[in-house]
Amino acid sequence: MVIKRTGSYMSLKTQKLKFLDITNYLAPGYSYAKFLKAYECPSAKGFFPYEYMTDLDKLHETELPPHAAFYSTLKDENISEDDYHYCQQIWRDKSMTTLRDFLMWYNNLDVVPFLDAIHKMFEFYKERQMDMFKSAISVPGLSLQYLFLTLPQPDVHFSLIDEANKDVYYAIKANIVGGPSIVFHRYHEKEKTFIRGGKLCQNIVGFDANALYLWSLMQDMPVGTFVRRKADQNFKPFQSQKWGVMAAEWMDWVAYTDGVYIQHKLNAKEKQVGDRQIPVDGFCKQNNTVYQFQGCFWHGHRCHLNKSEFNHVRKTSMDELRQQTEQTSAYIRQHGFQLKEMWECEWRQILSTEPGAKQFVESHRLPHHNRKTMNQREIINAVMDGSIFGLIECDIEVPEALRDDFAEMPPIFKNVDIDRADIGEHMRSYAEREGVMKTPRRSLIGSMFAKKILLATPLLQWYLNHGLEVLHIHEVIQYRPSACFKPFGEAVSDARRDGDSDPTKAIIADTMKLLGNSAYGKTVTNQEKHLQVKVCSSNEEATRLINNPNFRSLHTLDDELFEVELNKKSIRLGLPLQIGFCVYQYAKLRMLEFYYDFLLTFIDPSDFQLCEMDTDSAYLAISGESLDTIVKPELQEEFQREKGSWFPREDSAAHRAYDKRTPGLFKVEWEGDGIVALCSKTYYCFGTKDKVSCKGLNKRSNEITKRTYLDTLETQQAGGGVNRGIRMRQDGMYTYEQEKTAFSYLYPKRKVAEDGVSTTYLDL
Repeated sequence: MVIKRTGSYMSLKTQKLKFLDITNYLAPGYSYAKFLKAYECPSAKGFFPYEYMTDLDKLHETELPPHAAFYSTLKDENISEDDYHYCQQIWRDKSMTTLRDFLMWYNNLDVVPFLDAIHKMFEFYKERQMDMFKSAISVPGLSLQYLFLTLPQPDVHFSLIDEANKDVYYAIKANIVGGPSIVFHRYHEKEKTFIRGGKLCQNIVGFDANALYLWSLMQDMPVGTFVRRKADQNFKPFQSQKWGVMAAEWMDWVAYTDGVYIQHKLNAKEKQVGDRQIPVDGFCKQNNTVYQFQGCFWHGHRCHLNKSEFNHVRKTSMDELRQQTEQTSAYIRQHGFQLKEMWECEWRQILSTEPGAKQFVESHRLPHHNRKTMNQREIINAVMDGSIFGLIECDIEVPEALRDDFAEMPPIFKNVDIDRADIGEHMRSYAEREGVMKTPRRSLIGSMFAKKILLATPLLQWYLNHGLEVLHIHEVIQYRPSACFKPFGEAVSDARRDGDSDPTKAIIADTMKLLGNSAYGKTVTNQEKHLQVKVCSSNEEATRLINNPNFRSLHTLDDELFEVELNKKSIRLGLPLQIGFCVYQYAKLRMLEFYYDFLLTFIDPSDFQLCEMDTDSAYLAISGESLDTIVKPELQEEFQREKGSWFPREDSAAHRAYDKRTPGLFKVEWEGDGIVALCSKTYYCFGTKDKVSCKGLNKRSNEITKRTYLDTLETQQAGGGVNRGIRMRQDGMYTYEQEKTAFSYLYPKRKVAEDGVSTTYLDL
């Protein structure tokens, strides 16, 4: 079995062996050296002339290659003289006779510390009831498993979306919007530029939200089954699960009163009993008991609910149905199970006569479940008071009267196709002159309106509280809210605090940080892109697969050895997409709260200007040395009271250390003299310590300075550099050198003014 992600192999499995790539269990960009360091495994010093090895015959050479042979074009550097002398010493001490001996020594250096690090990593997951090599082939898979292992209540579960509600799946998928990366003002510098044309800039400050996605995961999540209400049906409620709701309510009540966990269709899956694999309504492993809820009409029970002699749906008599039910009950008992049964009429009687049962069931039903219809105003009111939680598909806008207030940071984030005609006169002229943007580009922008956008109710509630107007509601998808992952987030945060105070716990802290950052990501995996990969060893077999209607592509591995990618015949979409969707929604909510509910509340707009934001960070030009110095004088006392809700407390070392790892609080990640922001993820912050972002270009092998960015901004001429690396091509692995245009003047996510620096929102 072969599992690939784009061009890289994640897993190769034979009948006896399974090959995994350890990098898939590490944070992105984590090097081998960092991996060993994280698990306190000392790495041995070693070097090898990779680029000198152009022919295997060189392994027979009887002398160590010269110092110049160790030069790396990938790193654009050579090893030092001392390092080369060390290699010569190893050659002598190990009595090496050929370069093959030197290669074997070099390769073996990695083995012992690598095995030690893997053992420590394996033990970490084992202590948390996971076998890392069986449970998953990457850290997102492990994170998701651990996330659900930490669920505090047995009655918390996430429903998958079935075929009947597949439009809900595609609506959620289409509305998944990642982190915004937007430039608002392209250049500010201390004592040179003016904030909104007024006060002189005195500092650039970058604020970062600590563990933003972990904080988002700790908020209320959409749990259980859902209820749909559509506008074209007067918002009449429709259960996502048509059958089994009453049965689940009874079993949940029994589980509550008996103090046990009962597995059933709505919280896991139905257990199947015996050789006949009969599905039963519920099963408790603790007491080996099967639970059967018998609907009177479906199981032939003669009562006030069922007075018919014949069941016209099942086309059989009620007596026959009753007999079949009794036979099934006997079969269950014969296989060694205890059996508890409840007739529908009896359960209805219990609900009408026992206040405890009725109260329990009502508390687990969704608010407004008894409303046969609702109107748009009632739904908006329910969102405002929090009684409806879930997802709302609607048309929404910032009213014209408020658009100036939202101009710097439009609050509605959406993916749109941007054309030359949309980006303003200045940037349109540039695009036409340079021959770029000939076709529309799809990008994430901040906007003043959206049509048929799917929003989580907490974000929609914020919009409504800040004056946005819902023009039309298309659909309501209501869930039960539960902050069920809060214990997981607290466990991650506490582990990181322990790592700060006790160096011996740094391994656990780093691994828990990785789990916290990865936990939500697996839920938004696009399983529809999963392929079946087959390896075939003959032209005939390859031809047969090419003619398969599911054929996607073929790669030649060797003479008469081919790798064929096929679309899967069927795909089970088995991930709770709604979790990841809500995480992204909460992340945007937190950044909006920071800008509108904190900055604009306590700081006058004449004293700061937003320069750039990237998912969890916001960079500002301010008119003072720090944020504290520009707070509105009349709000100083309130600012000091509220500050602890946004930033780590500073009144004691203990509070500072604790809040440093509290998700959702903001911290200063950088401050200095200026910023040049050309476009998304391409900016240069300069001062005492520079901070560089240049997406797509290797910073280590290129000289990148403040002047590089300013030249592009001032001359409108693109700049670039050279990338060097290793790439797989059909028949082998090659080094490559590629010229890359990384510093572009083009910025289409907002309208750029004639000065090339100021921007405003697009009319999209």
